[in-house]
Amino acid sequence: LEEGCTRLGDHTALMQGWIGPANRKTPGCRLEEANILTDWMVVNETTKAPEKKDTYHPGFKLNFTVGSDELSLELINVKGGLVQAFKLNGHSIVLNRPFPDQMDGSQFWPSPQSRASWGTAWPPPAQIDPVPSMASWLPRQDQTTVESYPYTAEIYRQTCMVKLTSLPATSCDVQVKKSFSILADRGAVVLDYELVNTNTTARWWAPWEITRVPPNGLTFYATADTPPRWADPSKKFMVKDGVGATWFQHNASAPAGGKLLANSSAGFLAHTDGKVLLVKCFEKISAKASAAPGEAQIELYNEGNYVEVEQQGAYQQIRAGSSLRWRVLWFLRRLPSGAKATVADAQLVGFARNLCSDQ
Repeated sequence: LEEGCTRLGDHTALMQGWIGPANRKTPGCRLEEANILTDWMVVNETTKAPEKKDTYHPGFKLNFTVGSDELSLELINVKGGLVQAFKLNGHSIVLNRPFPDQMDGSQFWPSPQSRASWGTAWPPPAQIDPVPSMASWLPRQDQTTVESYPYTAEIYRQTCMVKLTSLPATSCDVQVKKSFSILADRGAVVLDYELVNTNTTARWWAPWEITRVPPNGLTFYATADTPPRWADPSKKFMVKDGVGATWFQHNASAPAGGKLLANSSAGFLAHTDGKVLLVKCFEKISAKASAAPGEAQIELYNEGNYVEVEQQGAYQQIRAGSSLRWRVLWFLRRLPSGAKATVADAQLVGFARNLCSDQ
């Protein structure tokens, strides 16, 4: 490991707090070990009634500045190595829900979602993300908790980077690695994902980032030549095209459970809550490649009380023992001067495109 790196083998080590404070600082970034607020409600075991209880898990903050703004990416190695928050001046664009068995934050899964790929159609492998396995309506084969299957964490102090590694998922022979760092000259978070094939034969996978955001926001992506399709046409929600982008203004009255699947003419996906703008930059799937079966480069899922803003990479064969690597950049900014969080706002689209122009 790089000099100045500390390895964390399990969540117990984190809880014991044996990591000392960072002894080096990287210009433009401050890596901080901190207790991260993950939940604030529990169900009382005796009364079965909900009650308020703040829950923190040891994790990491990548803090940096863009102009006069303070940004912070908050990570934990439990809950599937979750990005729990991404903040600008204390305001997070990423969803945090109150109960520990509720999916929130930003997550990474192998695609496609299918029984053939995961070993079951739902939930995803618990070694990659245990939270979906905690849903009350699922048959419980074990006592899966938030702390089940923690990711191993490595902290690289000189380069201000955190690397999280899952246990191998035995149901589908894949292991996930995630690295988080800062690209200081662009004011961006770098998310480097890796899918490792732990099988003895070649497998096919695509990378898949799922970012959950609060309701009532506005999401947009670069309109493609082909129209979007729907996982369930009976749960279709309204989208509009304008100024080269396709827009989804979330409405609580739209049918919950609707999912849009779309191609994109450029490698960006953006979301605003009216206060800040999140722009995710990634490689567009080329004409010579394709998305995973039943999936798409852009996917928007309306759960009703939150939205999943998702993108995927190309479907690729991974040789035995080899891996697929995929990079995503995240930008979080104030709305540009004169821009409004409304459908077909040309300044928003131009701003997002410019941020991703060097991707």
